[in-house]
Amino acid sequence: AMRASVAIAAALALCFLAGLCPARRVSSARVTGAQGRGWQRGERVPLECKDTAGVWSARELVCAEDGLPFTLAYGEDGFMSCGVRVASRELYERLASVARQERVWQCRIPTLPVASAFLPLTFPLLGDTSGALAGDIHIDNHVAFVVHADAASGEILGAAAYPVRDRFQLVGEGGTVNFHGPVRWFARHTFVPLSGSLQQQRGSGGADGRVSVALLVFACVFTASVVALLFVLLYRGALKPGLVRRLAQKARRD
Repeated sequence: AMRASVAIAAALALCFLAGLCPARRVSSARVTGAQGRGWQRGERVPLECKDTAGVWSARELVCAEDGLPFTLAYGEDGFMSCGVRVASRELYERLASVARQERVWQCRIPTLPVASAFLPLTFPLLGDTSGALAGDIHIDNHVAFVVHADAASGEILGAAAYPVRDRFQLVGEGGTVNFHGPVRWFARHTFVPLSGSLQQQRGSGGADGRVSVALLVFACVFTASVVALLFVLLYRGALKPGLVRRLAQKARRD
C-alpha cells in the first residue's frame, strides 16, 4: 500500500510538471493569434486609399521624395514628411472637395502584415478653396497621425489622422502638397507610448515569458519537494524497517 501511494503521488507530480507545456503553448497562441504573425518594430505599415475610381490602392499617396507609397514605421514615433504630387485634374478636384468637407478621403491600414482585416482611416484636409475655380487652393499641410497597437501581439488596434492648423500651402494641378507632421504610437487603448512596451518586451521577453518562467521555477521547486517527501516516506515506511530487521538478524547470527 505504501509503495502504491508513493507511485500515485509521483505520477501526480509529473503530470503537474508536464501540464505547464500545454499552458505555455496556449499562452503563445494568444500572443501570435490564428491570423499569423504581428508587426515587428520598424516594419513599414502601408496606407491604402481609394483612388478616383473608388478602388483601394497603396499608390494613391506616393511620396515625391523617393517615389514610394506612404507608409508608417510600426512602433516608432517620429516626424513624417511626404510630398504628394497632384498629377491629375481628378486628384486636384478631390483635394478641393475634401477640403470643402463635401467628400471623405477614405483610407485604411492593415491590422496585421497578412492583410486579412483593415482599420478605417480618413485623411482629412483643412483648406481654403475660394480660389479653386481659378485653379489653386490653399491646403494646411500639417497632419498628425495617432496609432494604437498591442505590443504583445503586434496587432494594430486603431488609427487616426487629423490636420493641425499651421501654414497653408498654395496647390494647383501638377503641384505637390508637402504633407508633414508627427506620428505617435500608443499601447493598446491608452495614451501610454508603445515604445516603452516594446523595449520592455525586448529586454525581458514580455510579461508572458516572465509568468512562464515563474511557473517553471515553482514547478521545479514543487516537484523536488514532493520527491524528497516521497523518499522520506518510502524510507520510513519500507526501507528503514527492512534494514532494521536485516541488521537484527545479522546480530543474532553473530
